[in-house]
Amino acid sequence: MLAFREGAESWLDASAYCTGDWRPQRLVGELALDIRDLALTPVHSGFSAWRAESESFAMGVHYVLEGSALGARILCQRVEPLGLGREYGARHLWAQAEHPHSFRGFLDLLSARSNELNEAHVIAGANAAFSAAARAMECARA
Repeated sequence: MLAFREGAESWLDASAYCTGDWRPQRLVGELALDIRDLALTPVHSGFSAWRAESESFAMGVHYVLEGSALGARILCQRVEPLGLGREYGARHLWAQAEHPHSFRGFLDLLSARSNELNEAHVIAGANAAFSAAARAMECARA
């Protein structure tokens, strides 16, 4: 997941589309620490940045990154009995689960900007992010 988040977060930073007062949650630092804790070798997925599509496309990418916080809450409950937590091995999950306001803030922004965004491009951005995450997971399994 580090390779995917690193690529996606870097692409979003470079694209510099306006997000108003809302700021996306960054997890690369926590993921890197979790990998170190677990003595894992970071996998490089060969993430290829998307061509600067549109602000709508970027919003779709944000939707996937921010929406993953919903699953993080469930995963926190599942990994805690394994000895993983906010201080060891699962910092990235707790960072997401403890800050649900980030996803809510994004949804507020998305709603406020809905008339300005191209729905097909938002969907394309979300699909591209899901595909890139799936590719990263496949690389990690190989």
